[in-house]
Amino acid sequence: MADQPAMSNWDQPEADRLLAQLRSKLAEVEKVTYRGKVPTAAAHLAADGLAIAEGWIANHEAEAARGWDVLDLLRGMVKDLPDIVRGDRLKGAQT
Repeated sequence: MADQPAMSNWDQPEADRLLAQLRSKLAEVEKVTYRGKVPTAAAHLAADGLAIAEGWIANHEAEAARGWDVLDLLRGMVKDLPDIVRGDRLKGAQT
């Protein structure tokens, strides 16, 4: 198993910044892509993704004990979830 991250590596301000960035990107998808009328499935993806991210943050100590780096997980969520909610990943899979 990989080295577990030390608890001293936890950076709450960075976690808060990443969560705020995720919320901002999802709001942009809602405004630009869906013009405020988000399809039900996309809305559920966004809400579930935010709940997962919030859970990671709330339980960061338990996640670290399992060997997960929550900040890395959040960075991945910020990068990927807006594309998934936008449907970009699904469109690519259909071609």
